[in-house]
Amino acid sequence: MKLFFPKLYRYERLQEHCAVGMPFPQGAFRESMRLKVLDDGKELPVQSRVTSRYADGSIRYLFARTMVDLPAGRGKTLDASVVEDSAPVYAGLTVTEQDHSIEVHGGQDGLDFTVRDGSEHIVESLDDGRMVYDAGRFAGPFLKDADGNVWTPRFMHWRVTERGPLAAVLRCNGSFMRGMTDADAQEYTQFEARLTAYAHKPWVEVSFRLINATDGPMLVRSLSFALKSDATTGFDDTPVRYAQRAHGDSVGEGSIAAGKVIQQEDVLETTGVRLLNRIEEQMKTSLVRCCVGSSNYKTNFTVSGGSPCGACC
Repeated sequence: MKLFFPKLYRYERLQEHCAVGMPFPQGAFRESMRLKVLDDGKELPVQSRVTSRYADGSIRYLFARTMVDLPAGRGKTLDASVVEDSAPVYAGLTVTEQDHSIEVHGGQDGLDFTVRDGSEHIVESLDDGRMVYDAGRFAGPFLKDADGNVWTPRFMHWRVTERGPLAAVLRCNGSFMRGMTDADAQEYTQFEARLTAYAHKPWVEVSFRLINATDGPMLVRSLSFALKSDATTGFDDTPVRYAQRAHGDSVGEGSIAAGKVIQQEDVLETTGVRLLNRIEEQMKTSLVRCCVGSSNYKTNFTVSGGSPCGACC
């Protein structure tokens, strides 16, 4: 079978993480078999899990991940097949579970981090290969309701819901407390956090799902998270208001191919990843409060600045 990738971007994307759901006829894919993906004859690493089976035990649907080098300005086709040989060993991401903590090692150029049950911090430590960030550098996310009350998080129980050499998904059930400490907490509500780490990538996806466990409706004013310059530094979660401008996408057609940087008070907007270095020329990185990727392919960025308090989103 063929896996088709349409033209993605005008620059090449190396080791791009991709995922696909694949259906199979009954009896065609059994437990002893595996999915093999070739890129012009070269076998690619694959991480897969079964999402549905037929009554005879054969696989109905498979969710598969791989990493692909996508060319600039054109599409690509991969060859996929079901085989019975052994898969080659791929040295990528690893996950280690302890009694009350989980360690993730992202492989070469990837992130290493640790999460812990019962912590007030989303991670206990993070190593990006250049610097180690301890728990005190991560503040929040703090939830602020319409009345200005601050709800602080407690990450109660982490678990691994997907693991493999290409990606790992960690989920946590936790609670927001209305009050800054356990002693003065007046009310609780729940959340589910999810971290998705990828092999050889210096980033991790973070998602939050708020579950209102109070007796009435909850009006949320903000959900603020900070990576602080040091553990003793506070942060300001006052929102920066600005009028977002429509520049089009940075992909090529119907967009600003040359790209540019637009400044509006404490907010900078860029079109295209190759313009991010211009941010450093116009704003000290110590003043960056938030960086948001937009456009179809997350290649436009909006960056806000403020007091030297580290990043805050």
